[in-house]
Amino acid sequence: MESPYLEGPFAPVSTERSGPLSLLEGEVPRDLHGTYVRNGPNPRFATLGRHHWFDGDGMLHAVRFGEGAARYQRRWIRTAAFQEETMEERGLYRGLLESVRENPAGAHKDTGNTDILAFGSELLALHYMGGRAWRVDADSLETLGPLALPDRLSAHAKVDPETGELLFFDYRPTPPFLRLGVLREGSLSLRDVGAEVALEEAVFPHDMAFTRRFAILMAPPATLSAKHAAAGRWGVIEDPEAPFRFVLVPRDGSAARVFEASNCYLYHVCDAWEEQGAVVLVGFRCPRLFPASDPSEGAYG
Repeated sequence: MESPYLEGPFAPVSTERSGPLSLLEGEVPRDLHGTYVRNGPNPRFATLGRHHWFDGDGMLHAVRFGEGAARYQRRWIRTAAFQEETMEERGLYRGLLESVRENPAGAHKDTGNTDILAFGSELLALHYMGGRAWRVDADSLETLGPLALPDRLSAHAKVDPETGELLFFDYRPTPPFLRLGVLREGSLSLRDVGAEVALEEAVFPHDMAFTRRFAILMAPPATLSAKHAAAGRWGVIEDPEAPFRFVLVPRDGSAARVFEASNCYLYHVCDAWEEQGAVVLVGFRCPRLFPASDPSEGAYG
């Protein structure tokens, strides 16, 4: 059965390209200058086994505005795994639905396909499974290599535009379970937030937020599945009775605090700020991480 994530609007494109965009109507304001960049999965070679929506090499798409015109560009992120498959001219990795034991180094493919953010004068392409942060030239979209520190970085790290700091969260299956990382001018600091707030089990967060004074980490009622890990596969277990916990971490090093919310999952944050003594966070509340599947829909139900 062909994966539904390789067909229709999900079908990958097979080439890189660059060129002007034609306007169907209206005009581009002459004082509009800047670039919009996004990334997403776009497999160059077929994934071995079943193909998941999140599988596929990272590809950047950019629209550049200036002087009343718009130009489009797309280019693959040349991670180590992408270069490896390019040399072999075939796919070498199994995806998220399969065991990683037959993959090179027995690991998930690091694709940089999940998030793109501006850090200093460059872009950083990040992967939801915690791969390297891949440095990209903002003008040419050329991959410049991995960021030296840290050696692994979760997707949805944040850059403080006022301080230039890169803030990120690090979650793991062993204590302290959750850490806050800050990268500033080549200097990396890590804070064991899980130990500080007595986090008792592994959690599976996806995003974070920050304000001028706080970093906001998340401890959702979801943990990595030991059964799936033993089989070499990715998997998460939800606890429908446990609360969702926000961890408010002062950036000045003072004690962190935990706030409980009703049971849910939260994939993505829209914004956060401080207002009249309160911290306000806007995000996408998902009642369940995984909706019930329908066996009649087959292998991809």
